[in-house]
Amino acid sequence: MLYTALVLIIIIAVLVLVHEFGHFFCSRKAGVQVDEFGFGFPPKLASYKSQESGTVYSLNWIPLGGFVKLKGEQGEDPGDSLSFANKSIGKRALIIVGGVFMNMVLAVVLLSVGYMIGLPSPIDDTPNSFSKIQAKYATVTDIKTKITHILEKSPAQKADLKPGDYILSLDNKQYTSISSLREYLASKKDQPVIVEIKRDSQTIIKQIKPSVVKNVDGKEITGFGVGLAQGGLVRYPVYMAPVAGVYSTYSYTSQMIGAIGTMFKSIFGVKGSEPLEVTGPVGIAKIISDFSKLGFVYLLYLTAILSINLALINILPIPALDGGRLLFLGIECVIGKKVNAKVEAVIHNMGFVLLMILIVMVTFQDIARLRGGG
Repeated sequence: MLYTALVLIIIIAVLVLVHEFGHFFCSRKAGVQVDEFGFGFPPKLASYKSQESGTVYSLNWIPLGGFVKLKGEQGEDPGDSLSFANKSIGKRALIIVGGVFMNMVLAVVLLSVGYMIGLPSPIDDTPNSFSKIQAKYATVTDIKTKITHILEKSPAQKADLKPGDYILSLDNKQYTSISSLREYLASKKDQPVIVEIKRDSQTIIKQIKPSVVKNVDGKEITGFGVGLAQGGLVRYPVYMAPVAGVYSTYSYTSQMIGAIGTMFKSIFGVKGSEPLEVTGPVGIAKIISDFSKLGFVYLLYLTAILSINLALINILPIPALDGGRLLFLGIECVIGKKVNAKVEAVIHNMGFVLLMILIVMVTFQDIARLRGGG
């Protein structure tokens, strides 16, 4: 528990400090006075004031990230050239998105370093430009084929296979690609296949007959009726690792944007959208605990994913978040004048309260899920 708590604090501190450094750096470049750059949250433990810039660098007792306090960030001192309120819409927008940008940069750096060591990653088995790069430059070890979903009334469902199961072998033979695995199943229509499955720490042997099923696209294929994803430890040469880091950041970002879109469709009751499981601080702590047991590189991977997630959540047009502040800049562009600072502050404060309530609700949901073994 102590180790998990320490790892959790370090990861959150890195993510938030990198985010706040983005605001700090862009503020300095835009000529805005940074009153304080804090590590952790008050009460204050120690501080140092730069005589050159006037910025206070503080060390605080609650080590869960950090903050940047800007001169004029609440709309005060609009006539002061060093005030945030004095700057153009473009410069203010740059300062606001600076944190999000740095979180994306952090993800690229972490994934690039991970690929130099050997990073847990999906293995692309479909022909595209990046799969060619992966095939040419990557070294892949510890390949695993995971069941992602199971079709209704399929041979897999009848055999009680579960999403999350790993297929270790078919008829005592291992397959290094999903396409070759599916080809083998297609050749064994209505014939029993011995399937070796790993479920958590158990190894399970099943005998399943492949049959004709319709996949999620409605196409008839011969198989078990399962969705498959393949992954392993992927390592690139040093000169190619940054390329893989950039591509993976783009790929994970695209997937998360799609997931966020699905979540909002579910919230607003759009037909055909599936509700997503939302994880809060307790759930993240459990995930960190699980990943920490797998090794350092898995924590690198998880930190990169959380950094992308933090960036995307922050850019949503919700009051109290960076995206909410951008929204008010957009309103300013439309109406041709600044929104009343007091009104904006009230709206952001209300948004913050609602976010805290949401976090508490999700935390209770996480606790209930863990107690139930889910």
